[in-house]
Amino acid sequence: MSVKKFIISICILFFSFLALSIEPSSIFTKTNEYKLENGCDVFLLEDTSSAFIRIDVSIKAGFSYQTPDNTGFFKLYSRILQNYSSQIRFNDVQCNADSTRYIIEIPYLEFPTIMNELSQLIYSPSFSDKMIEEELSKLKKETVDNEKNPANFINSAIDSRVFSLSPWKHDSGIYPSLLKKSSTEKARSLLASICEKWYIPQNSALFISGNFDSEEALKIIKQTFGAFYSSAIIPSKNPQTTGNSKKKFVLYHKDISPELTQVVVQYTSLNRGQAAVAEEIFNNPSSKVKSDLLLIKELNIPGSDYINISSAGKKDSNRLIIQTLMQTSNDKKNKKSSIQQTNLFIESLTKNLSNITANDFYNAKQNLI
Repeated sequence: MSVKKFIISICILFFSFLALSIEPSSIFTKTNEYKLENGCDVFLLEDTSSAFIRIDVSIKAGFSYQTPDNTGFFKLYSRILQNYSSQIRFNDVQCNADSTRYIIEIPYLEFPTIMNELSQLIYSPSFSDKMIEEELSKLKKETVDNEKNPANFINSAIDSRVFSLSPWKHDSGIYPSLLKKSSTEKARSLLASICEKWYIPQNSALFISGNFDSEEALKIIKQTFGAFYSSAIIPSKNPQTTGNSKKKFVLYHKDISPELTQVVVQYTSLNRGQAAVAEEIFNNPSSKVKSDLLLIKELNIPGSDYINISSAGKKDSNRLIIQTLMQTSNDKKNKKSSIQQTNLFIESLTKNLSNITANDFYNAKQNLI
């Protein structure tokens, strides 16, 4: 293949690291924990230094709970909820892998009123057709725009191959084709299902901090969030697995320079601790991973800043990701194709992996504690 083709080689290698056990950091500030009769968990932290009350409502309803039928609708639900109330202006709304969070900061005097409005919004919303149509239209346009973006194309392509058994459990798995034919009526049905099955007290938690008295705050919480009950059974969540038996993939995008080759190597069989240790080892100044790669002239990597090593973790999916950006070699005699460059990169990486010592593991764990 010509070097003027843009290639991404994803090597899903199964590599075992020593397990990491990290002691949690000491908690110096007392947090009062409660469980309401309806199953909602409550965490209260009194903070006299703050002039505001910070309310964080967390629902176990993120991307990783999606199915092929409701892909994208967890995000849509959070968008509609965010813009639903005229009384509540959220500071932040995050639809993440494992949960969706609704965060708001208010003066204490508004606490009773906002908690009443917020509890009804979370547990008993009523969306108009206009609201659904507007937010659904925005999300459809967003997914189309994302697909045209080279960076989003790369992320989506990688996730769809690494997690081929369930690509819909990722934000990048929301494809335009999945939403294109969704009508307002279908959207309403799916949103109602999400509300009934996931947005329920026993699947939610309240994290509240600020200058308040915990006993007084708890009374208000019981009168608002504690007033809602649900007999629904929370749907079970199937763990994500890497299902593609193939180890290498080549991706091409016309909008990326043909003089560049990006290589992405992902280790997918690690737990969160192992991935964190590996990241620490490879990013340590004494590690030869980056320096050895830079010494290979045929790779023509611009510098160490162009070699990124990081770990990415979710509740049931953890990866160590090593990637770099290579240029076409300036040495015409030793000029390599993109595939040859990729193979040289992998050979150097594999060699360094085999040279990791027990002392490297020990030092990495000490640095992380």
